[in-house]
Amino acid sequence: MPFIIFLYLRKSFEYENRFLLIFSLFQSIIISVFVPTGYYISGLYTYSWGYTAIGGVAFKIFGLSAMFYLFYFIYFFVKRIKGVSGASEILKLKYILASFIATGILMILNMPSISGIDFYAFGNFMFIPLLLIAYGVLRYRLMDIRSVIHLTLVWLVLSSLIIIPNIYIYIFLKPWLFGAGDIEIFLILALWFFSNYYYFVKVKPLIDRLFDRQKFNLLKSEALFIENISLLKTVEELATQFSIALKRDLNFKKADLFFKRVGEPLLVNISGKELHIDPSLHEWFITAESFIDRELVEELPEYREVSRHLLYLFDSMRCSFILPFVYSNELNGIAFIGERTNARSISKNEIRYMQSIRNAISISISNSAMYQKLSDLKDSLEEKVIERTEDMLVAMQKVEEINRELSDKNSELSDARSIADMDMMMAVNVQKSIFPVTPDDDQWDVAAYIRPMSGVSGDLYDFYVQDDALKGAVLLDVSGHGVASGLITMIARSVFYRNFFSEGSLCTGSIMESVNSELIREIGNSEKYLTGILVRLDNEAVEYVNAGHPDILIKRKSGGGVSITGNAPEEGKGSILGVAGLEQNFREFRFQTDSGDILLAFSDGILEAMNPDGEAFGYRNLMRSFESANADTAQGILDQVLADFDEFTAGRKVNDDITVIVLRKK
Repeated sequence: MPFIIFLYLRKSFEYENRFLLIFSLFQSIIISVFVPTGYYISGLYTYSWGYTAIGGVAFKIFGLSAMFYLFYFIYFFVKRIKGVSGASEILKLKYILASFIATGILMILNMPSISGIDFYAFGNFMFIPLLLIAYGVLRYRLMDIRSVIHLTLVWLVLSSLIIIPNIYIYIFLKPWLFGAGDIEIFLILALWFFSNYYYFVKVKPLIDRLFDRQKFNLLKSEALFIENISLLKTVEELATQFSIALKRDLNFKKADLFFKRVGEPLLVNISGKELHIDPSLHEWFITAESFIDRELVEELPEYREVSRHLLYLFDSMRCSFILPFVYSNELNGIAFIGERTNARSISKNEIRYMQSIRNAISISISNSAMYQKLSDLKDSLEEKVIERTEDMLVAMQKVEEINRELSDKNSELSDARSIADMDMMMAVNVQKSIFPVTPDDDQWDVAAYIRPMSGVSGDLYDFYVQDDALKGAVLLDVSGHGVASGLITMIARSVFYRNFFSEGSLCTGSIMESVNSELIREIGNSEKYLTGILVRLDNEAVEYVNAGHPDILIKRKSGGGVSITGNAPEEGKGSILGVAGLEQNFREFRFQTDSGDILLAFSDGILEAMNPDGEAFGYRNLMRSFESANADTAQGILDQVLADFDEFTAGRKVNDDITVIVLRKK
């Protein structure tokens, strides 16, 4: 028995003392050898209530060793109880400890009678420790009795399938073996051995599967269920599949799944019924075990703090089991499960099955919520794009040629949007389509360049042409990067274009104020803002206004190098665009230009780009490159500046969008 108990400790509690395990085995073997001799029992004591043994030397050694092992096991479980935290695990260990203590007391009460003292041998009550374990098993489900019986029956059947045939084979061969030669005996035994080996390798696994058919079927159902829900996009479809699976595979009468919708704090089911969860119970569900049984809630002390709330849920939902779904420390849903149609208790395989699909459902609910959120965002952005496109078409009616071009682009955008699902390539192509071709003007030679940091750019430039003459230009930089900033540029382009032509009689500062007011109305809740410059070209003069953006550089043909228009860059310019509550301060600047003068406008991405040593390109390097550029065309000057920039950064990835415009007076 000590050896068997040590094996139990090793199997169930990862006991590691191999010395005591081996020692107990050899000691039991040695003591067993002396059992039929007088060294173990030399006679009987006769009392009024019956008889007891007169123990010999081997018996006394056995008694002392048994007492040692008993106290050692009591010490082991006391120490084990102090080291665990789960209420059910502690309860299980306490029942085991109580049975060992009861066994020890009964053993001590046996000592007087085996020592010749007329005192009743209370060891006859050894069934009491067994009753303690049996009570714990039945009252608190410390082990699955059906599984124990099942395994025992399986063991008996499997053992009989191999032992009984071998016995009959031995009885059949025994008379013949004693008269056979060595070679014949060797061949027979070899054939016998390989027959048994074939049984263990081929036949026994088939029998194992037959006797554990429930586990095999549940594994198949689990794989099929996870495969099916991986193709679902809505929580409603998921709830339906979950209910079908529990009714089909586990024989539950009903399974009602409540889940969390996007943007809603309540849990709802597919019928729209809402579920209010007490805050304390909500937090408990997040840390609770996967499966909650009503009977255990009523009986186990570990549920005491939340039992009132749980029992209310059981009663109101008319269910027997509750299964919470938790993902990323958030309660995504709860399943309320009814009684079973076959009235059986839940097996270990069925609990494992529910745990597996619980994990899959928790992830699926989270993914469905994410999909719904992205779908809503997509719809909202599409509505915004459609609205801004309509405004753009109205404004472009003033210029027939531009109207035709942008109308074609809008048609391409609508076609692309109808076949794409918020695909990044669609956003990139659409944004590229709105960047204008550099105009062919009699007075100005124009070149422009834009380099997005990642696909969609938050920068924007546009040229304003009327009657084949270049009237102005704009360069904008939206905060942030990516699709959201790219969509803001589309809105801003429409607003700037419309105001430039409709407010043409006003100065550029007033136009910028009108633009800012409209942008606040359009994008004020997007947490985005813009900086930029607006340029108006009027005969020999240039008028421009700056909204929190780097100033234009100018290089005069008459000499004097490169200078910054307006104030020094560190003093700043007007306020940024698109933010409500900021004081509007848009002051326009005017200056004359002569033939050969060159203007360079740019976004701050080119200034902030760094080389491998961590040094920014900055104003100094940009002005030096611009001054040394001596090409005869705007495109040539732009190419030289960009070549110097690429040489400086040495292929290092930029951290912002880069836009450059060159205007050369012919």
